[in-house]
Amino acid sequence: MLECQVVFRHGTPSGWGSGVQLPGVSSQRSSYPKPFKAQVVQECLQPGATVSSVAINHAINANVIRKWMPL
Repeated sequence: MLECQVVFRHGTPSGWGSGVQLPGVSSQRSSYPKPFKAQVVQECLQPGATVSSVAINHAINANVIRKWMPL
């Protein structure tokens, strides 16, 4: 049986930012060094590569990588 703990942020039990905290899962955002971001973006720009496939290879959400991409 998986145990979950409800976590409330900003001190408002019924308000913005509440969520479920799974055991062993950090609630902090990941921070990536600039050289790593540049490497991942370069991988996405290679012919035949997709943001989704690169994201899967690096275990990063594709939307995070899309924010790093030039317009």
